Amino acid sequence: MSGTLKMIRLDFLTMKSQLVMYLSLVVIVIMFEFMGSSVMVLCLNAAWFTALFLSSIFVLQEKNNLDQLYGSVSMRLREIVAGRYLYMLLNFFLTYAAALVIHSVISLILNRQIDFSDALLGFSVSLLVFSVIIGMQSPLFFKMGYSKAKRWSFLPFLAVMALVVSPTLLPAVFRIIEHLMMNPNAVIAGCILLSFAVLSASCMLSVQAYRKRA
Repeated sequence: MSGTLKMIRLDFLTMKSQLVMYLSLVVIVIMFEFMGSSVMVLCLNAAWFTALFLSSIFVLQEKNNLDQLYGSVSMRLREIVAGRYLYMLLNFFLTYAAALVIHSVISLILNRQIDFSDALLGFSVSLLVFSVIIGMQSPLFFKMGYSKAKRWSFLPFLAVMALVVSPTLLPAVFRIIEHLMMNPNAVIAGCILLSFAVLSASCMLSVQAYRKRA
């Protein structure tokens, strides 16, 4: 556990100079908020942005040859991978919290009603989107390194986009989603459970992929 926490700290220090990029997310959220977008749209944009931003940690890892550093600070391979996944998950939680705060403040300024049930639904769906993207990308980065895997790194984004667009193209899918939305609590619980299942499976794949590469 101490190795996992050490890895989270190393990732934070590695990405510290890049955190200014999150200011652009603030601008995006404010822009969508004044356009009257729903909290679901805000959450999904935060998920996409965070997943896209976090791929840069693999760029820095490869560019600065940080694998040698990880091996010199007494961390097991499993702790390195677990720490990376937890760091990415923490980034998502903080991004979502920031988007929700901005949404709440602007809603109060504009005298709009704040629907926290929609915010919770937005959290669960955006967590699933984030988990699918990260879950598909990370094993590739751990196995091949960023340079070799970057040509494949946009496939998860395309896959998620296809899932988002499919209800408008496939009536059967739309009817299923419409039926699910009649029970939002089940959707929230299902999305959260599926998110952690995807991340857990992805983490195990990443451990195996990183071991073969090391």
